[in-house]
Amino acid sequence: MTNRDAYNIWAPYGASWTKYARPVAFCDMPEFKDEQYKHFFVPPIKYIDKYDKKCAYIVDLPSENSIEEGLAIAKYGYRPIPLFNGTIEPINSTPTTDNRALERPLAWGANIIKDMKFESDAPPVFLVDLSRQNRYKVNVSVFDNSYDMYAQDFPTAKALLDSGIDKVIVRTDKFQNDMRMILSDYQKKGIKIFQANNQNDIKKVRIRKPLLYKN
Repeated sequence: MTNRDAYNIWAPYGASWTKYARPVAFCDMPEFKDEQYKHFFVPPIKYIDKYDKKCAYIVDLPSENSIEEGLAIAKYGYRPIPLFNGTIEPINSTPTTDNRALERPLAWGANIIKDMKFESDAPPVFLVDLSRQNRYKVNVSVFDNSYDMYAQDFPTAKALLDSGIDKVIVRTDKFQNDMRMILSDYQKKGIKIFQANNQNDIKKVRIRKPLLYKN
């Protein structure tokens, strides 16, 4: 499977929400052999027990964990949309964020998604890397390839509401400021926000817009 094949499986042309999928993580993806997928798995989750067309999900976990748990949600019928937007470091430099760590689980995930069936208007589960804001600068050999998520990376609140979605469940242990900006706007415009911060529990949360943060 080529990188183009993998991307087209994750983001088939014309399918719901796939215009938000980011191709960056697929650009330099090599071909992997099946035996290189062995340590990946779709985890059991207990915070979801049914398909709800009025609900969208955001999985904001570190690296491959976001992909694995996103696919667990996708098995309920939600279309997985990768929003990984970090670049690869130049040769002979050290990255602040290991964006290459996403390539193999994305290739593995493509092999799972290709056998899934989604409704044409299936609500999304957006996959985000919690490691994206790993930032430090020790010397000139360190390449800062961290990044923020922005409002334009996600559908607007109006787009979600027009599609019948009035609830967003965020699977994360930590709300970073960039996501707080996005979610506080959703909340302000009538979308209910919930947090699943472990494998079992889910609770409604009130997201406060961060102070002194530009997004």
